[in-house]
Amino acid sequence: MRSRLVISLLLCLPILLQVMTIDNAQAVDGHMPPGTCDFRQPDNWTWTNKSGETKSQNELLLILKGHEKWISTAHKEGTAAELSASQLRGANLRTVNLSEADLSKSDVSYVDFYGANLTQTVFEGAKLECARLVDASLYAANLTKADLSTAMLSGARFDQARLDYAIFKNAVLLGVHFIDARMANADLSGADLTNAELNGALLSDANLRGARLVGTRLHAATVDDADFFEAIYETTDDPVLRSIAFAKNLEYTTHRNNPEPLARLRSKFKEAGFREQERKVTFALKTRQTQFLWETCEQNKGNCFEYWVNRLLFDLPSQYGMNPGRVLILIVSIFGTCTLLYWFLIHTSQTSGLAIVVPKLHDNQPRWLLANLTKKHEVFQEGSTEYRAFKVQPRDLSQYKNLSFVRHVLWRESSLMWVSLVFSLMSTFNIKFREIDFGRWIKLLTVKEYNVRGVGWARTISGTQALLCVYLIALLLITYFGRPFE
Repeated sequence: MRSRLVISLLLCLPILLQVMTIDNAQAVDGHMPPGTCDFRQPDNWTWTNKSGETKSQNELLLILKGHEKWISTAHKEGTAAELSASQLRGANLRTVNLSEADLSKSDVSYVDFYGANLTQTVFEGAKLECARLVDASLYAANLTKADLSTAMLSGARFDQARLDYAIFKNAVLLGVHFIDARMANADLSGADLTNAELNGALLSDANLRGARLVGTRLHAATVDDADFFEAIYETTDDPVLRSIAFAKNLEYTTHRNNPEPLARLRSKFKEAGFREQERKVTFALKTRQTQFLWETCEQNKGNCFEYWVNRLLFDLPSQYGMNPGRVLILIVSIFGTCTLLYWFLIHTSQTSGLAIVVPKLHDNQPRWLLANLTKKHEVFQEGSTEYRAFKVQPRDLSQYKNLSFVRHVLWRESSLMWVSLVFSLMSTFNIKFREIDFGRWIKLLTVKEYNVRGVGWARTISGTQALLCVYLIALLLITYFGRPFE
């Protein structure tokens, strides 16, 4: 019998813990968990006015009737509803007329405003947790700093409303009207604005990170400094072009299935001369295309080669042309790294390193490097001309002591570093691009006619450097002066 009781308690324990968790969640700050908005009103419902006096439901109805008369008689009869700083949590205000009422700093959480007329109503600083505003009219209402993230807003109209600093985080705003609304610094992160009307809305500095803008109308809307990070941009029309040109994180916008709105926006930037913004939208489009390639690769439905080509050759070096400066940084980094590698091989390898090549009949070795060249040389012929190759090798400084030794070491190392740098520079531009031959131009800068060649591993490094750099130089030129990724 006892064992059965213990087993029953163990089976019931998860359910008890779940109930306790829900109760605790409801108890914290009086908030209900998401998706548990309850609009049932008890028979003995009471409310509290701003003086802290407890009032009955009938007293609220009298106030509402007086307010409706005040509205219908153009403020000549009746009394305006004074409900600021009141505790109205859970009230049933379906289809009431509270236009021009003052509900600032009131707690209207869980209030049912279904179909209510809230034109020019003041909700500044009010608590609207789980408020039901379905089909409510909030024309020109003041909702500054209001938190509407958990409110039910389907079919609501906020035309010309003041929503500065309002919070709509992760809110469902399907088809909601915000025509000509003021929404500066509003938090719309993660909000679903599918088919919402935002024509003429002021969205300066708004947070649209991760917002879903599918079928959203943004004609004449201003979005200066609004944050579009990972926003799904599939709008029906675009905001004022000059304003969206200065939006934040435009390059990280994306789309799900319809790239046309982003392509349309890019065309507008191109026509208006916003080159930087055009590149950002191109990056957004190509990044999404690369994501599609990766998804196909992961599902084993396609070849992963195309993904890696796009990722390694175009995205990482230049972000699909958005950041040509990154290509230049890569070229300089390769140049510096190879310079150090050549200098290292000169010191450590007997079979690899650098050699100075001069015509056999001319004594053209650079004087600043003579002390670091081997006496023995290799003779070879190219065409009808014979050449001599002198290997670059650090000279012995064992005969010098103290400060003299330090001085000669500095002079030797600077000479070896300089020849490594010259060879690295020549290798960077060794392969000409079309009619451009920087390598030959660099050779013409030397006072004497000589050439620097790689030996052993240095030759392999030089060839790799030349191949990488000719690609990066070509990428730099075509991305800076052209539009290769359109």
